[in-house]
This record gives sequence, structure tokens and C-alpha cells, in this order.
Amino acid sequence: MAVHPFLPGLTVEIIVNNALLPEYDDDSVTPASPTTVTKYVEATSGANFAIKVSLIEKEFPFPKGYIEAAVSLDGRRLMSAIISEAQFFKHRMIEGRQSQIGEHYKIQRFCFAELEIIDGTTYLSDVVSASTITVDLTYVRNLRSRTPDHIVGNISESIQVPEKALKGQTYTHRAGLSEPVAWERGRYVDCDDVTDSPFATFNFKYRSINALRILGLVPPEPTPPPLEERPEEELTPEELRELVKQLKEQKAAAVKVKKEAVDKRKQVDEAIGSSDDEEVTVVRSRDRKCHRGADDEVIVLD
Repeated sequence: MAVHPFLPGLTVEIIVNNALLPEYDDDSVTPASPTTVTKYVEATSGANFAIKVSLIEKEFPFPKGYIEAAVSLDGRRLMSAIISEAQFFKHRMIEGRQSQIGEHYKIQRFCFAELEIIDGTTYLSDVVSASTITVDLTYVRNLRSRTPDHIVGNISESIQVPEKALKGQTYTHRAGLSEPVAWERGRYVDCDDVTDSPFATFNFKYRSINALRILGLVPPEPTPPPLEERPEEELTPEELRELVKQLKEQKAAAVKVKKEAVDKRKQVDEAIGSSDDEEVTVVRSRDRKCHRGADDEVIVLD
């Protein structure tokens, strides 16, 4: 969980399928300010997520009043949740943006979607420069009722990102809101900030698991043993088909090597056989006549 270094009773977490997303630290990132906490988390396409804010340390002197948790996705502020004094030492789950259509209350849940990458050079700062879930916490006062929020565009509305805009970056996903679904009645309020800036900011940079491995934040995926070394009962139908294919390829390669060896040996044998059948002619130069002189000694061998 992301724990604020100067506010030990304050934590913010990203929840997917009722489980806390593992968080990863990037030691190369220098905090923007002492009040900011930055973590990396894994994004899975199509997954809904919630934001859990906890104020659990009763010894910490939170001032009386209200806290506003403002949620921004990819640099775009989408909604705020009010945490009252009665909730200070409990958990507050923020699941999405609430709205109202007539008498019907709706919620658009937070979710991830994969970036759609296209050719082009246009720079989309609202997507590419962020890829971050941000939660700003500010003390507020003077709560008053206001009109309900309206429905906003959902994440199914495509946002295309030029490939050149991603050069050298590991952005893989975007965060947004789902289609609206029925929700319980909510209260909509305005408020005034007590201070000019948040007293705490939590940033969650979300990336695919492969991107996290590229960044060195997650260990590389272990190499699985070869299919032929795994028990047959553990193999899936697709893996079994792949194993049969590999064995056929190995057999075909072995047959080819054997045939090449036989053909080469046959060529050598044929070459040797043809040389045995050929007539061998020895050509000698004619001896020149030698003229012995009178003094030449002749030795007769009996």
C-alpha cells in the first residue's frame, strides 16, 4: 500500500477484483515534493478498479472537518469524494463517478483500456504525458448542496495515440470510465478549500506487466521448460499439438540429414569405382644413347 511518509495513518490503494494491486517503487524517480507519493501498478485491459483511501492511525492528529479526495485520470480531474470526520479512522472506497439522470442514480466505474496506437506525429499530452491515476487530498469546509453531475464520455470512445508520440516511452494503457450502471442515491456538494494546495498527493503510474519488466520493476518471466520435458497430463491441447509438430519437424530434419549422408557416401563410392576401371598408361621418355669413352670402365656382373 502507498503510505504517506509524513502522515503514517494515511494510505491510498488501487483495488482490482477486491484485491490490492501490487505496488512497485522506481528509485530513479525524484519526488516532486515531500507531500507526494508515487508508485507503479499493473494495468490489465478491461479491468475495473477502485481507489481505497484509509485514515487508520488514531494517534495521528487529523484536524476536525472534512477531507476532499479529488481523482484525476491521465491528467483529467473527473470527480471528488468527501471524507467526513466520522470516516477518518475507517476506509473509504471510491469506485467511480456518480451521476443522476432524472430520478435515476448512476455510476461510471473506473477502468483500464489498452492504448490504440496509430501512425502519425500528433502529440496528445492529455494521454501520453500522464498515464497516471492521481488522488489529491485537501482539507475543505463549508459544505453545501449542488446539482448532480452529468454523464461523461466512457472509455469505449476510442482515443488514438500516434506511435511517434510514444517513442522511448512505456505507456501501454489509459484509464477512464465505464458505461453508466444503476447506483444508490448519492449526495452532491460543493465546498471551499482550507489551503491553496493538497496536503497529500498519491500518483499511481499504471503500465502493462511487460512494460513493468522493461522498466526493471518486475523480475523477468521465468523460461518454461521445453514441452517434451513436461508431463503429458499437464499439457493443454494447444501445447500437445505444438509438441507433435515439433517432433515431426525433428524427425523430418533427421531423415534429411541421413539422406544427405547416404547421397554423399554414394558419390564417393562412385568416384572410387570409376577410377578402378580406367586404363593407366605410363609414359616414359626414350633413353638417350650413351657413348662410352675409351677410358670408361665396364663392370660385368656374373
